[in-house]
Amino acid sequence: MGNNNEIRKANALNYFRKDPLFHLDMSEPIKREKAMILFADEEEGVLLKEVNSGAYLLSALNEEVGKRMIDQIDHCELVCVHQEFLVSLLKSKFVFQEELQLQQFGYLSKELIEEKGDLIIRKLDKKDLELVYENYQIYSFADLKQLREDDQLFGGYFDGQLAGFVGIHQEGSLGLLKVLESYQRRGFGRQLEAFITNYVLKKGWIPFGQVAKGNLASESLQKSLGIAPADGWIYWLFT
Repeated sequence: MGNNNEIRKANALNYFRKDPLFHLDMSEPIKREKAMILFADEEEGVLLKEVNSGAYLLSALNEEVGKRMIDQIDHCELVCVHQEFLVSLLKSKFVFQEELQLQQFGYLSKELIEEKGDLIIRKLDKKDLELVYENYQIYSFADLKQLREDDQLFGGYFDGQLAGFVGIHQEGSLGLLKVLESYQRRGFGRQLEAFITNYVLKKGWIPFGQVAKGNLASESLQKSLGIAPADGWIYWLFT
């Protein structure tokens, strides 16, 4: 079994080498030992399940390979695919309530980003969880609490008050970035994004995140920090 896992890992990483930036959301969970590799062929594609979020992630050479991958999935609440044809294949088997089209970004340098700004950034104070939930309801309160306990949710404090927050999503991407309204236009978003990028980099990981199509402000922020965009789109589907 161990040998089979190593073969799958090698096949997966070889497949990702064709477009490393585009597949950071799949290669990083493998390298961080947070993925179950269900299928991997260095020519045909990869199917994995990220263990923290329970999300399936797929990249396939063509529809025929995609169908074989999807046949291995019995139940699916959260899935990310790297080819548009996989969206229709999944929708023919599962019912989804929401679909997001995003662009992958990755920070490929080893150099830390300068964290200039007036915020004090630290693990989110427990008392501020409710305020974060009020301003970021993509996650349940329980999920936000767990992210904080896992050191994946941070607050930016100005004069002792929460001005914004940032974190790492369950599946490992950077995100949860929000500057509260009364603190906007002070460069705090940039400082928070630089902090979380460096936090991940210091762990020996490659920081990556995703920006929704049309979110020009976030796209501009990523590029200003040297976080590079991948070619092509990825698609998240939610039940």
